[in-house]
Amino acid sequence: MTRFLLKKISHSIYICFILFFISVSSPTFSQTKTQPSQKDLQSKKNKLNDDIKQLNSQLSQTKASKKSQINTIVVINTKIKVREELIGTINSELAQINSKIKKNVAEVNSLKASLEKLKSEYAKMIYFAQRNQDSYTKIMFLFSAGNFNQAYMRIKYFQQEESAKIAAEKAAKAEKAEKNKTNKSKNTKPKTETPEVKAVAPELTAEAEAVGADFSSSRGKLPWPVVKGVICQPYGEYEHPAIKGFMMNNNGIEICANKGSQARAVFEGEVTSIAISPTGGKLIIIRHGEYLSVYSNIGDVFVKQGDKVTIKQTIGTILDEDGKTSMNLQIWKGQKTMDPSGWLFNAR
Repeated sequence: MTRFLLKKISHSIYICFILFFISVSSPTFSQTKTQPSQKDLQSKKNKLNDDIKQLNSQLSQTKASKKSQINTIVVINTKIKVREELIGTINSELAQINSKIKKNVAEVNSLKASLEKLKSEYAKMIYFAQRNQDSYTKIMFLFSAGNFNQAYMRIKYFQQEESAKIAAEKAAKAEKAEKNKTNKSKNTKPKTETPEVKAVAPELTAEAEAVGADFSSSRGKLPWPVVKGVICQPYGEYEHPAIKGFMMNNNGIEICANKGSQARAVFEGEVTSIAISPTGGKLIIIRHGEYLSVYSNIGDVFVKQGDKVTIKQTIGTILDEDGKTSMNLQIWKGQKTMDPSGWLFNAR
């Protein structure tokens, strides 16, 4: 645009000078025509002066516009440089972020590999511990104590457990010897007539009639150790919840109940032992002749060692851990465990 205006102004000045030169240098031509008056010449002069002023003004405007455009170009170039620097800074930041992403991905992969390795080692440890639990369980349980008092309590628990086993074995032997002695005396004692004695049996409820006279005859008839519950972990081998394909062993059944539920005796008997359970809480052992029922994960205990309990008598509260209220019920005959679900009423 500026170049076009300059060309236009130069062309106009050039035409004016040509006209002026012709008018001055050609007297012959001037004489042939009518001589302009002084007034006309003055008017023409004024007009030319006005034209020159206008051209000068346009030239000044053109120079100012050119200067402004140069400044604009300088500003634009500066902006371009600043934006190029900004782009370079953003690219540097992106490179750093990509580097961090790669580093984080590598760390995540490393952590995943470590996790898989730890899972594998944990599975091997559990498998090893399960196979060698008779040899190492007590030692590991003792060494895992947090302080001396806890270790002492665990030693006392082992002593109580051992005493309970010895007492159970002695009681079983004594009961067996007593039965043998009674059988021998019956066989050797002469028959004598005894007067007929009429005993009045107490009135039995329908539930009491369902339960046998002794523990052994009550298979499938025993009441549940909770008022309302469900078996959430079966007896015997079951798959580990966290390690697929790894089998665990349960000597009893896990019964889940509502929060605040209480445990009760499944049959009448005598409380032979109350101890701290290795898995937490307390455990209660009740003898029913040659059978034992064991109740684990008990909080508050309502009975004491030596107490005689009746069927369905409340013996303690069930602990609630992490929102789960459950207890473990075991049934033993001598040194052999039995499936409690085969003894409870409608458990199968």
